[in-house]
Amino acid sequence: MQKKSKTVEAVLFFNEQGVCQQMLFAEFEAVLDRVVDLPGYAGQRACAAFVLVEPSLAPRAVVFFHLEFDALGGADPTWNIPLRQLAEGGDLSTDLGDGPVRLACASHCADASVREQLWEPSRGAERDDLLLIRDALLRNPFGMLINYDTMQAGPHPLATQPVPIASSVQRWYKPGPFAAAPMAPVPVLEDWAAPRNSQADDEHNMEQRLKAARLIKQQRSLLNDLNRQCDTLKADHEQQLLKQQATATRQQNRLRKQYDKLLAEQNRRLDALERDQAAQLQGLTQQNEQQQKASEVQLGQCQRELRLQVDINNRLLSQLAQQAGALQKLQKQLLDREGQVAELQGKLAAQTSSDPFGGLAALGVVFVAFHPGAGHLTIPASDLLRYQENPMAYVATKCSVSPERYRQWLRHYQSPRCEGTGGDGKPCNHSISRVDHPSRFHVGESNCCAVHKAALPSPA
Repeated sequence: MQKKSKTVEAVLFFNEQGVCQQMLFAEFEAVLDRVVDLPGYAGQRACAAFVLVEPSLAPRAVVFFHLEFDALGGADPTWNIPLRQLAEGGDLSTDLGDGPVRLACASHCADASVREQLWEPSRGAERDDLLLIRDALLRNPFGMLINYDTMQAGPHPLATQPVPIASSVQRWYKPGPFAAAPMAPVPVLEDWAAPRNSQADDEHNMEQRLKAARLIKQQRSLLNDLNRQCDTLKADHEQQLLKQQATATRQQNRLRKQYDKLLAEQNRRLDALERDQAAQLQGLTQQNEQQQKASEVQLGQCQRELRLQVDINNRLLSQLAQQAGALQKLQKQLLDREGQVAELQGKLAAQTSSDPFGGLAALGVVFVAFHPGAGHLTIPASDLLRYQENPMAYVATKCSVSPERYRQWLRHYQSPRCEGTGGDGKPCNHSISRVDHPSRFHVGESNCCAVHKAALPSPA
């Protein structure tokens, strides 16, 4: 036996071409709760319609409303329109197959507080949004169980004009201010409409009323039982409350006695502490007087020592003046000797013009240079020219390595980082241990981390 479907709540979205997306109202609530986003409407103000769909796939009520979306496609969290209330209280409009449709839009809305959030549907010859809704619902996108009391097989065929169907709604339908002109009645097609059984409907309605009456009786009995249980629980609660109050009173009295006892004990301790502090204060006063007397004695002694120090300083100043005179004589002698040294240097320069370093070596001059890895090198006068031409090669020879290896070690010594490269071609640059001497430095091992030690080629 075919089950009868119930009225379905749905939401349809519109674009320039017409209906572009359909969903059940439960799915639309998930969009409003931001459980589901609609990226296709990101940053837009969408036009939508709330539709009550009858079991015959015809719309019973339509509410045209706006809904704004943020940049990520999330619905506006402040949106709040009573769609069901507007649908039930809308104005009567065109019959789209199962009686006049109740319509709520920008021009027909009794609630002025939500009128700005509604939009006006198109009702022209080129585009009729109500017909677009009817055609979309006739495709049964939500898989509704069709009511076969008014059809025998399959959904309604798509049509370009509304087809009136005999319904009880037509008996009370009265054209409103938004209703279209009445259409000529069209006979119901026999291949998808069947006669109704009034007696069976009456029996079914009576059965439903009896079930409702039994359910109401059961609910009333359950309510009376719950009221009695509430009265019992209330009485028990009052008794427990009285017991708790009595217990709290006894605990309060016990705590008050304990508090009084502790307060008396604290008062006794405070009195003893005050006596001790008074005795300590008296002792500190006597000690301060003794220290003051001792300070006066020390001050007198310091004054005597200061006068003695002043006398000593005066004698030192006299001796300093005498030493200043002697110093002037020594400075004069020093100037004379500097002249003699300059004369000797001129003679020495004339003698060593052909060999600039030989004269310095003869005078005992020693050349010292510092280089990483070699430390302070004492350079003989015979090696100075070779050192001047290529210091790096000279130092590498002293370290028993090649100049190229010394340069590589020096780069590693100044910045001990891994020189290996990863799969993306970027240097590893990972911090590694520093090798202190060039002879212990090996390219491909000493300048690489544990991961890249085998990546670089071995030294030639």
